[in-house]
Amino acid sequence: MKDNENGFTIVELMLYIVISSIILLSIYSFINSGFLNYQLGSNKIKIQRDIYLSEEIIKNALRDVTKLKIDTFGECDSCTDKLKFIKENDNFYLSLNGSKKTNNIFSNIEIEILKKNILKFKFDINNYDNYEMNLLLNNFEFESGVGSSIETSSGNLEILYD
Repeated sequence: MKDNENGFTIVELMLYIVISSIILLSIYSFINSGFLNYQLGSNKIKIQRDIYLSEEIIKNALRDVTKLKIDTFGECDSCTDKLKFIKENDNFYLSLNGSKKTNNIFSNIEIEILKKNILKFKFDINNYDNYEMNLLLNNFEFESGVGSSIETSSGNLEILYD
């Protein structure tokens, strides 16, 4: 009988399948890891963008106020503008004069009166480091309440100003 050496044996085919599977799984793992890192980076960029945007909106809106009231939806008859942190799906977003400006990234916001003309904003941000900013009010001083703070744990937070 003559041996036919033109084909592959079953052992060679099984070895080929195992090696090919290992290579394909390695490639898939590498691509999937890159995709997950891209998503994580994109989410961090969105959060950083919303933090920066919030900081700029707050600074521009409140830096030169002459009248100011911070409340959980109070009224200020002489105030013309409103800056709100509105709760939606267990998180807050920033709204300026009725227009939504950021995504729902804040889990809690606290505003503290540090000195007569300095406000401290503390932002608790989901899945991210917390963020703090101090704001110097150029044309306004609190007559009382230095050291007191208001936070959003009770609901929405509104800053009325003019």
